[in-house]
Amino acid sequence: MRALGRGRRHVALVWLLALGLSACAPAPPALKPAVAVPLPDGAVLQAALDHADQVRDQAFASGDGSALASVLTGPALAQDRRLLDRPGGIRLEQVAIYRQLVHEGGASGALEGVLAIRARERALIPGAPPGPWVTIARQWWTGLKPQGGGWLVAEDADLPPAQWWP
Repeated sequence: MRALGRGRRHVALVWLLALGLSACAPAPPALKPAVAVPLPDGAVLQAALDHADQVRDQAFASGDGSALASVLTGPALAQDRRLLDRPGGIRLEQVAIYRQLVHEGGASGALEGVLAIRARERALIPGAPPGPWVTIARQWWTGLKPQGGGWLVAEDADLPPAQWWP
């Protein structure tokens, strides 16, 4: 399963659990807070993920990732910092049309959410006029970790379009 992307690994693990095979393999460790941090309700989770996606959009459009640590941590932060270092200074500008929370879950201190996002997007290449706007739809899966009395995105992946359609 190591060759699969994070989103596909998550789906594969859920599939194995659904088949009842989880008793044969050790369960993956759950994200457990060091201190009790209450699980947010859907509206709070929606607002947090909206904000995190906005911060990511601004970072990718400007090429400045200094604000990413305010909403991301761990592998998600490392991955986005690597994406900011695109060859040739190519940036990606994205303007959200809407974001909708289509999945939320949490137990034993773990929390995950999926945002369905519809946006306009274009490439920004240094020395060239901005590329044309295109409309995109994506689903952003997030695994959140408690930190500083709140929740930060620790893992994330774009999911196949049909997986979380509302």
